[in-house]
Amino acid sequence: MIAFQLGHAMLTLVIAGRAFMPLMQEAPSLAAESHVLIQYNDPEYAGPRTDAEAAGYEVFLTRGNPECVRQCPGDERDAISISCTSGTTGGPKAWSRTTAAPFC
Repeated sequence: MIAFQLGHAMLTLVIAGRAFMPLMQEAPSLAAESHVLIQYNDPEYAGPRTDAEAAGYEVFLTRGNPECVRQCPGDERDAISISCTSGTTGGPKAWSRTTAAPFC
């Protein structure tokens, strides 16, 4: 299911908490698209640690370009995030958030 959603959303970047690292490390091998995996180290997560081939969130942020100029989507209907669920039928359902949505 996660591999399907990764491919369907055409993601280029995924940020996941440590609790989901085992699952997120397996899913990309099943997905058609490749993406960057970032691990968020939640200080409240007390579960087992998994060695992940993923950059830490804080390290990822330091790699950014401070000179980068932020660009808003050219069309207010362009998606800025995608959320997915399997629902009760088992079939994936997805919805997108646009820059216009908070103002509707």
